[in-house]
Amino acid sequence: MDKITKDQLVRTNAVYGGKLRQSNSLDYAVERANSEKNSYKRLAYLVRSMTSDHSFIDGNKRTAITVVLCEFENEGIKVNEKALTRTMIDLAKTGEGDITKIVVKLRRCSRR
Repeated sequence: MDKITKDQLVRTNAVYGGKLRQSNSLDYAVERANSEKNSYKRLAYLVRSMTSDHSFIDGNKRTAITVVLCEFENEGIKVNEKALTRTMIDLAKTGEGDITKIVVKLRRCSRR
């Protein structure tokens, strides 16, 4: 995946009617994601920012799903969209913040 920017995420979220709420969390997630080579770990930082920290006022799960689907498509990773949707709902409900656990959950929704 190319470098992702905060602006890209904000624009993606705007499609779902949201607005930025937690700028610092999103800044940190983007910085960490762009420093990672592993796609799953990279995505885990972005997903945590949206599902645990709720970086946006609305559309966090939908934005996270969109980002994951785009990354998986770019990497040639197959995804079970229903499992991914359930995973995002679960992550948002539990507020899971452990990157390693989020990586495991993302792996369970996909296969190479």
